[in-house]
This record gives sequence, structure tokens and C-alpha cells, in this order.
Amino acid sequence: MKTYGDTIVYKGFGVFELADSNYPLEFTKNKPFTFLDETQIIYLFSSYNDTILNRKYPCIWRFNAPPGYGFKIYSTYIFINITHAELIIKNSTDVFINTRNYREFYPFYNPDNYLEITLFPGTRDLLANLTDREFSCSVSVVKKDFEKRDKCLTKLQGTSTIWSNYETDYELYDNDLRCNFNINIPSYSEIYITGLRELEINADYIVYYDKENNSHPLPTHYKQDYYTTHFMIFSENASLGSNVSFEFNSDGNLAWGGFLLNFTITS
Repeated sequence: MKTYGDTIVYKGFGVFELADSNYPLEFTKNKPFTFLDETQIIYLFSSYNDTILNRKYPCIWRFNAPPGYGFKIYSTYIFINITHAELIIKNSTDVFINTRNYREFYPFYNPDNYLEITLFPGTRDLLANLTDREFSCSVSVVKKDFEKRDKCLTKLQGTSTIWSNYETDYELYDNDLRCNFNINIPSYSEIYITGLRELEINADYIVYYDKENNSHPLPTHYKQDYYTTHFMIFSENASLGSNVSFEFNSDGNLAWGGFLLNFTITS
């Protein structure tokens, strides 16, 4: 699977199920689906389409991971707070996600090689008023042991410094990256940061660190199919200047378009 802007290109296979099945991929309830590697991603929905939403039975999905892998569950949307349905996600020993700690557009990781997702039916009269599916997420596997790499680039462009995952042409970033970038803000100066980023939300991210080593997310603004960044950081010590550290992290499977940040020092 590859991403280009807001277009996702898949290479995979289809699964045929009987029309009277209660929910998509119901077969995994009796025979867990076994992933082969991190290139496989399964998207789960609580119902087949937007016209058949009133579930009578619980959805139960079961998965196995190959040796050396754990699971990544990436939530896309959830309306179970509207229908009062209960969500339980567990591994071979414990429940690690439930309705109360589940968040939209957020990755959950677990190192166990077994995963079970159960979505119990909600209140019937509330289900009847739904206009969309109750629940959706993606399931994939990620390596438990890997070495983070730094493959990002810096270059000078006039009076500015560019930090990016690509050099000339727009391209996807690699998995399992941890890139670091440090820049000095001279005394009585500030740094103006602009650019764009197209990352898997909350799973792959850029943060910067202040002098107490506290991390902060980049301020972003959504524009069509990507996020733009433009903000300013002032020197924390006016007379001596200060250093600011930036860090980009990507996890083990889905890569989006990447990022390019432009740093310009002004005084």
C-alpha cells in the first residue's frame, strides 16, 4: 500500500462472505487471521454499508501476529459513545483498550502476538438513528525489535535552512525513522518556521524541545490534503541565544507523503 496526497493505492486480495453475515470479516471469530508482515493492513468496520447499521449481535475479530511482531490498532472513527456500545480490545492475557480510553485518529500498540476486538451491540433505539457506522479501525503488525535510523536531510537555501525527508523530489519517508535536527537561535533573535507535512496522524509525528527538554507538537493548519506549518520561536535567553531541537519519528508500517520545514532566523 502506498499514499500519494489524498490517494491511497492498494495491492491485496478480496474476501467473499455470505450476504447474511452479521459484520465484515466475521470469519475471524472462529479462525483468527494470521498476518505475514508489516505490509499487510486490514480495515475493520462495524457494518457493511451505511444503510444497514442496526447490529443485533457483537462483532468479534481475532488476529495472530508472526514471531517478532506485535500489533498496531489505528482508530479512524467511533460513534459508540452515541449508541452506548461497549468496545473491548485484548491480547492473550489482558484487556488493554476499552470504550473509555479509546481515541479517534490515534495508534495503539501492543507487543503480544494475539489480538481480539469485540464490539458489543449498543442501545437499539439509538442504533436506529445512526447515519454512519459505529466503529472503524485499521489493524496491522509492527516489529517489536528494530533500530531507529536517521535518513532525513538538511541543506542551506539562501538565508534559510531546509530540513526534510526528501532531497529534491516529493517522496514517501521510510519506516522506523528517528530524525533529529538542532538549530541555534542567536541572541536577540527569533526563528521563523514554515513548511508542510503529510504524516499518519499521531502515529508519525514531529515535535520540538524547549530548554527543559519538554516536547511540543508543531502548530499546524489543514489545507486541502496536507498540513501547513508557520510559527515563530524566540530565543529563550535574549543575551546568550539558545538551541532548539526537533525530532521526527515514524513507526513500522504506513508511510505518507513526508515533510519539509524551512527555518529562517530573523532579528
